[in-house]
Amino acid sequence: MVVALPSAASATVRRLLEELAAGTSVHLVADDADLTTQQAADLFGISRTYITRLVDEGKIAAHRVGTHRRLRAGDVIAYKTRCAARLAAVDHIAVADRAAGVPYR
Repeated sequence: MVVALPSAASATVRRLLEELAAGTSVHLVADDADLTTQQAADLFGISRTYITRLVDEGKIAAHRVGTHRRLRAGDVIAYKTRCAARLAAVDHIAVADRAAGVPYR
């Protein structure tokens, strides 16, 4: 059976298959899914304590279910994307500095 996919879906499926073939851990999560702090930490590859600190500092939105924090998957992924963009910007500055001969200390 052949299924025609829109180009965006095709690219996503291709990337998913490439990641799986490379042995990378892949998570499929709905944007509006609620995550525990542990699930969010696992998604980031960081500690649950650090996720809790990010929530307490207001860097990632969360809500309470009883006494437990829950994070919307879309908010966690958006934060991760912002972090990656900041790191890419810093890398770009470092490359430009090296090209301009600016010494690094």
